[in-house]
Amino acid sequence: MIGTGNAAQCARFGAPAVGSANSTAPGYLTGNYYYGGNPDIKPETGYTTTAGAVFTPTFLPGLNVTVDYYNLDLRGAVGVIQPIAAITSCYITNPSASNPLCALVTRNANGTFADAFVNNQNLGRLLQRGFDISAAYTLRADWLPGKGVRASYQGNIVTSYLIQANPTVSAVQCKGTFGATCSSDGTTLVQPDYRHTAGLGWLLDKGVIQFDWQRIGKVRSSTVGSTETLPAQDIFDLSASYDFTDVVTMSAGVYNLFDKTPPRVSTGGVFNTFPDTYDILGRTIGFSLTAHL
Repeated sequence: MIGTGNAAQCARFGAPAVGSANSTAPGYLTGNYYYGGNPDIKPETGYTTTAGAVFTPTFLPGLNVTVDYYNLDLRGAVGVIQPIAAITSCYITNPSASNPLCALVTRNANGTFADAFVNNQNLGRLLQRGFDISAAYTLRADWLPGKGVRASYQGNIVTSYLIQANPTVSAVQCKGTFGATCSSDGTTLVQPDYRHTAGLGWLLDKGVIQFDWQRIGKVRSSTVGSTETLPAQDIFDLSASYDFTDVVTMSAGVYNLFDKTPPRVSTGGVFNTFPDTYDILGRTIGFSLTAHL
């Protein structure tokens, strides 16, 4: 034990004395991991507020900008609580005897952890706010070869992402974080507060050459007391397509052009990273020939 939990709470639930056990040793985690359904699940209730605007200025023909605001509020959201989140809530952030999350990780008679219950349940609340922004501009001019040049942008800015695991415990701000503490579904482990895809395309008479830039913002660990961060990630792709006829199209591309490796995390994830969010294949080359019959 590293001694960062509330001493009274640890004593209340029979945790070993500080320094008497290594909680990271395989032998300390001897029980089972229960994952699945729950007959007591109740319907979740959602409240959604959206507002948007579209800009097509006459002084710059070919420009289209869309800005959408969203407020997604789920009460009693159906989700899961990872063991690390339950332990953190029970012993550090909400160390009270009545904390219902304490029951999700049980202990053996000697104080070591026994079983973890990660079955579906009604969480207290999920509240996410942010902006979706898209923009596109096509420049057509006689001095440009082909049909012109097209610039595009698709971005998402998260201004707040609160997860309340149970109505009796405090909500956790998960905007711009990674880790199991802020995962309500067991797989979404990275919650960047900014990401975008920006592109520049050269429009040819029978095809297009496209350069894309994908960016995932910097994130910090959601583990209480951790200072670990993962830097922003930038991936670049170069692709092209060409229409031989009205029904035959060729596409080719080099993806992750500069062979960017995914960020590594000290604990958690899969192979010390998060393949659901970051590119783990490195530079790849693709080619396809499609016939539309």
